[in-house]
Amino acid sequence: MLRLHHFFCLLLVWYPACTVGLLTPTDRFSIFEQLSLHQSYIDHSLTCDNAKLYASLYWPEGSFRVIDPNRDATMTGEREIRSNYDYAHSVFPLSRWRHSVGAFEISDGPLPNYPSPLSNNSAGGNERAYVHWNWRVDWRANTTGVVSTGTYDDVFEKRNGEWKVLAKVSRDDANWPLYLFEPYVVSQAATYQSSCGDTSL
Repeated sequence: MLRLHHFFCLLLVWYPACTVGLLTPTDRFSIFEQLSLHQSYIDHSLTCDNAKLYASLYWPEGSFRVIDPNRDATMTGEREIRSNYDYAHSVFPLSRWRHSVGAFEISDGPLPNYPSPLSNNSAGGNERAYVHWNWRVDWRANTTGVVSTGTYDDVFEKRNGEWKVLAKVSRDDANWPLYLFEPYVVSQAATYQSSCGDTSL
């Protein structure tokens, strides 16, 4: 009977009384939409408005940690997150790449098979969600194929009915093409641009 209840809840996503765990189907769809917007906003061009739009996916105290062979850096707050947007768009050829969402898991508690972005996982239930998802970058100009792949581990928090990122960690897969990224990283001091004029490397 419980499984049948969940089945109808997934069909009737508009009905607020239905729950799968403590997250409603509407919650889960809203969180999935945030994953899609994250990838879509990265594909926008380097402008101040676009950088602010991307940063709006996070709560004001939200953090984004990037772990790859070139760096392990954590950006906290709107300005630092915009700085990371500026870094990605001015140092790397993002106009020739496309970002997409792969498989994902959404839970109302920490996912046991994946690391949590937060050291304190006390909050949960229907106000906090934990998401593990795969990301993928493909070429959309000049050449074809996959650029790179990796994972995100996110903690979302709902405030006044709205879900946003509280903490995000990005990890590259083991086959990350260092040879492709290294020339851009070497030149980053010369190529970095601040979209709003108030960020730096």
